[in-house]
Amino acid sequence: MILDYNVMKKACIVVLVVLLHFIMSCGKEPSKSSSFGKALPKSTPQDLNYENVSILLNDMKIYSEAVRALDQKMLQTANDRYVDVYFQLEQDPLVFTTSADAAHGQAIFILAPKDTQTGSNILLKFDKKLPVVDSDTLEVDIKTKNENETFTCALAVADPEAYLNEFRTHDLSVRMTLYKKFLQSGTFDFDALTVTSYRLHGYPFVVFDLVKAELMDKTANLNTPCRLS
Repeated sequence: MILDYNVMKKACIVVLVVLLHFIMSCGKEPSKSSSFGKALPKSTPQDLNYENVSILLNDMKIYSEAVRALDQKMLQTANDRYVDVYFQLEQDPLVFTTSADAAHGQAIFILAPKDTQTGSNILLKFDKKLPVVDSDTLEVDIKTKNENETFTCALAVADPEAYLNEFRTHDLSVRMTLYKKFLQSGTFDFDALTVTSYRLHGYPFVVFDLVKAELMDKTANLNTPCRLS
């Protein structure tokens, strides 16, 4: 049986239309399958607690999907949600070195945004697994403005030498204000949320920029902003 040429032509057109629709649907599916939840406030720095970290991880996942789908609108939407959003983390300071500036009445501290026990990136541990990463631990990789990954804090004290001899008996903490880049960032930590082989130390991780730090001595009721560069 010889098929009519026009019938074959129409059949081919139908097949091509269906195939084109399928390809376009596949390309858009990642963005459509995900949705943003609650937006984080832009008024005050947010604690890195379970709820806020969960929101961040979900948004990072959406951003990562949009990168693969080349969905510029979704990329911009994700980025806009984090413009002027800051996080804060308070912990014991990792003291790299100290010095006394007697002429200016200052005890100088060089600190690193790392874990005080290991000297490595800070690990946040939660009592249940986080969404997206299927882990109860998140590594926080904090980037400073200098290549030494340190920052400087100068406490005003009456006797810098005497203070530095006793400060380890005081209750010291450092409060760090952090910013998470989206469009201006690479995607390695975004990808590592779901690709476990990308996890440098075995944990899912998020890279933050350090934008502000404050050293506090709660025993002596002292505090000072730190110099980041």
